[in-house]
Amino acid sequence: MKRILICLILLSLSLIAVAQTNRVITAQNQAPVHYTFGQDVTMRVEVNIGAQDVKTVRLRYRQPQETIYHTQDMRLQAPGSLVWETVLKSSQIRDKDIQYHYEFVLKDLTVEILPREFEMSGPYLLTPGPMSGKLDEGFILLSTEGEFESDAFVFAVSFFEIAEEIDPSTIRVWVGGRDVTKESTITDNTVVYRDSKTKGEEVRALITAVKEEGKVQSHIWSIKTPKIRARIPLNFTGSVNFASNIYNHDYSETLTDVLENENDWMAWGDASLNYGIATAYTNLLFSSREDKNMQRIDRHTLGFKLPFWEVVAGDYTPQISNFVLNNRNQYGLYSKLYERQIGLEVVAGEIVRSTKLPDTDENGVAIPAPGGTFRQEVVGGRLRLGTEQGFCISISGARNRDIVSSLPKEQYTTTNHLGDDVYSVMPKDNVVLSMDVRIHVPEQNMVFGAEVAGSVLNTNTLDPIITSEDIEQIAPELDMIDPTEISEFFTVNRNMRPFLPSKHNFAVTGYYRTLFLNNLISASYTAVGSAFNSLSINELAKDTSQLNISDHFFIGRYFNLNSGFTRTQNNLALTGSETHTSNTWYAQAMLRIPNYPYLKGSYFYTDSSNKNNSRVQDAAAFVPYKRNTNSFSVGLGYDFWQIPIVPSQLDISYRAGSNNNLQGKTEDTLYEIFSNSINVSMTNRLTVAPLRTQFVFSKATQEKESGLLTPTDITSGNLNLFARLEYAFLAEKLIPYVSYRRVSLTGDLAEKSFDYISLGLDARPIQGMNISTGLSQKYQKYTADPNLKNNLLTWNFMISQRF
Repeated sequence: MKRILICLILLSLSLIAVAQTNRVITAQNQAPVHYTFGQDVTMRVEVNIGAQDVKTVRLRYRQPQETIYHTQDMRLQAPGSLVWETVLKSSQIRDKDIQYHYEFVLKDLTVEILPREFEMSGPYLLTPGPMSGKLDEGFILLSTEGEFESDAFVFAVSFFEIAEEIDPSTIRVWVGGRDVTKESTITDNTVVYRDSKTKGEEVRALITAVKEEGKVQSHIWSIKTPKIRARIPLNFTGSVNFASNIYNHDYSETLTDVLENENDWMAWGDASLNYGIATAYTNLLFSSREDKNMQRIDRHTLGFKLPFWEVVAGDYTPQISNFVLNNRNQYGLYSKLYERQIGLEVVAGEIVRSTKLPDTDENGVAIPAPGGTFRQEVVGGRLRLGTEQGFCISISGARNRDIVSSLPKEQYTTTNHLGDDVYSVMPKDNVVLSMDVRIHVPEQNMVFGAEVAGSVLNTNTLDPIITSEDIEQIAPELDMIDPTEISEFFTVNRNMRPFLPSKHNFAVTGYYRTLFLNNLISASYTAVGSAFNSLSINELAKDTSQLNISDHFFIGRYFNLNSGFTRTQNNLALTGSETHTSNTWYAQAMLRIPNYPYLKGSYFYTDSSNKNNSRVQDAAAFVPYKRNTNSFSVGLGYDFWQIPIVPSQLDISYRAGSNNNLQGKTEDTLYEIFSNSINVSMTNRLTVAPLRTQFVFSKATQEKESGLLTPTDITSGNLNLFARLEYAFLAEKLIPYVSYRRVSLTGDLAEKSFDYISLGLDARPIQGMNISTGLSQKYQKYTADPNLKNNLLTWNFMISQRF
């Protein structure tokens, strides 16, 4: 083991290549730079690449002085849309600066973050901006900074110079993001507001009014409120939530492919308590879909955090290393000690839950050795020496072990015709060690580093442990190892993969990122050996290398240009019959200037091919292929802020692409596909009435021309129409809505159409409470047989209380 560790250290120190794991998606932030006091803010992000891989999107936000990010789930703007959105209420924002970023949870449960330069330049920033009026210097702040009356602060403004030009009834006073006009004293030329409740913070304030030429406003002033004496503020936030769905199916008995939904419910809550430098937090989730034969994901968590230490019990997803433990939920304990020059992370818990499958099938027939899963425990950690803002070196490791006693023998063993035991499921042991080096030069906006990891896997620990004499015969150079002494840590038998370390059980990665003249340049290279195994990460393409080069050029939030190149190649060990290579180029740009139309466009091209490995396969048996895929899209949009009656957001995009596959030495065409689509979406919000409408139209066609696999031309299409209308009552405390969606599918499969009609109500009866309920009816029709039906009625209900 000592020699293995030495090999790991030497190899990691010799790395010069630079890289970072490949990003699956590319997205564009469309949220505003500023917000207006008293108004909700719609946060939007558009996924341009990899939208099909996105499971959920979360907005993570906080005030700069907070240590914990708040989380808010986002939803698709409309079915089939590429835009995810959520609304930050004015009560959540008040008048504070908001730091935020987006988390994209992919279908393989990996997580990606936007902005990409988050590590260097930090999160996005949302700040208060001007109201709709022009700045007027006639508003003069009279109260000096920090002026108090006993335990109250005073906000006093004079408008003596413009008093004759202002209609007094139009004066509005905004303090702390609230309209406090009714609580203010307004005379012929002054405004005075006193507040004895707000303490220990800094608030922003301004005045708006109307002149003959239009709306005007004052500067936005910052005012310090009286300090809270002799005590530390105690802040408590959280939420309690409940949601349920009830389904009623109505379908023809002749349909055999209908999957009936079962009624379900879910209850969850979260809480955060902050006292000085200490923060305690927790979340709980209970669901009718909870199944002991399914793995846990973010069910129960209890955590405590200090500026230098954090401990979490329950469900947690630690990010120890790209190769050691990453994006896997573990149920147990996690602790992190982080000082400037040293850091230590420790993980111990269950990473796979024990599951048992039934002994009989649907017909009651016995299933021999149905095969469940063993409970798998993980123990791991990471030691960092040095500062993450400079130079640091880290050593990481994890041990995964399937616990044999967690599963009855009949669940993993059966008997063959000779009377011998045969294992249908085999418990494993896995050890992974890694070392990574990171150099961060903040002055140069540059980060680079490398990581090397090695692994050993035992594919079946049920077989007996080998002896020291066996080791002397198999690997004399490892004669210092006594398998019985390390059996509590790792099982050494003839099922080890590999038995002796080699380059094939190593994985290496390196990365380089720099921010230079508004260019975020990234380069990456990753190579994973054919015998490298890590049970603590979700997916790992073994025997594969990947090179990534990308550039993100931006001018503020107004112009973004992303371009890049990716090369992927497998069969690094040359043990396979063929080597497959794929090259991808892409570029996308967006120009978005406030109050002007925005433009966007993109282009993607991928080609892939294979090469024969003459060591394994004869040339006569080799069938070469060449595949290429290319697509482009253009779009434009506009926010019609100039029209006060119907402020609208319009987005129009067009996409087109082709895909072909050539096979054989003569490059015969297997198939060739041409596709195009157009998408139009529009959102309208009246100012004269609390009415909001939404409209989405998309049409896509695909033409598959004849080839070896398709002897005839085939044309298919997809038509999608969505419309929604909502009207607010009682100052948006009640918002009923109605929506309609139509989907028509045509082509080589059975032509069918879907109609969705929804009626619902969103209510906010008290502060912090949201209630949503609705009925949705789906009608499915088959063109070939109008008598067939597959209808579904759904009633959903959700209630949420934030505090």
